[in-house]
Amino acid sequence: MKVQILSGVMIRGTAVFPKTGEGKNAVDSIVDVTKAEARDLVQAGQAKVAAKGAKNNIEIKEPEAEADELDKFFGEDDEPEE
Repeated sequence: MKVQILSGVMIRGTAVFPKTGEGKNAVDSIVDVTKAEARDLVQAGQAKVAAKGAKNNIEIKEPEAEADELDKFFGEDDEPEE
């Protein structure tokens, strides 16, 4: 579901602000979120449902597993679990 962001918010670890771009090129931030996320954002006054023809101008990426990359860098955990 597409929503227009009205105030700064974190969505799945990504900071989203009401406007995208700078100066005269600034446009309203439109993001595609789940219906549950949209409901929460609208009820909190942080977003409103976007117009039907609105296009996404911000892509929210799923957070990647950081633990795997850290394990590769530091090696496996040698300590036994309690």
